Amino acid sequence: MKKLILITALIGNLSYAQSFYDWDNPSKKFDVGGTHNFQLKVVATDSVQQVCDIESKNRGHGGFGYTVNSCAFWNKDMTECTIVTPRRTSMHLLGHELLHCIKGNWH
Repeated sequence: MKKLILITALIGNLSYAQSFYDWDNPSKKFDVGGTHNFQLKVVATDSVQQVCDIESKNRGHGGFGYTVNSCAFWNKDMTECTIVTPRRTSMHLLGHELLHCIKGNWH
């Protein structure tokens, strides 16, 4: 019974987080939270998955265990955020990754 309650609570929390952040809605408004000073590097590539996995591993992470269509990473001193996107991208995808540079792991 305790496991069922825990699983129900976790699923409910995830559902709440998804609806609260509305992460797939490109028109969703959010608080930028002040001034952000950093350099932005955009890497446009035909091999997004490969480049994202390499960038992840270079930063001491294990790569992605799932398919990604873009990604964003901070350098060690938090002065440059690197966004990896397909060569042909959208404002939604680029904005989504830029939001990671501003808000971190927000979804």
